[in-house]
Amino acid sequence: MAAATTTPPRRCPGCGGRASRVHSAYRRRVVERPAGPLRMVVHLTVRRFFCDESSCPRKIFAEQIEGFTERCRRASVRLKA
Repeated sequence: MAAATTTPPRRCPGCGGRASRVHSAYRRRVVERPAGPLRMVVHLTVRRFFCDESSCPRKIFAEQIEGFTERCRRASVRLKA
């Protein structure tokens, strides 16, 4: 399954400031709960943003989809549970 986000820019996890500029995007594989007898893998296009706060130590961050992805995880939140 292929998916992509369409939400507005997120807040920086480092400082909480709103991000307005997209740095890039990449494809990420996330393993989800099986759909019956089939293994489910989501090919998710994720955006990376610039943090616009000059005092923030994080200059670039990737968006996370609440309730579905977590940083550095290859399995969905539901599969982890």
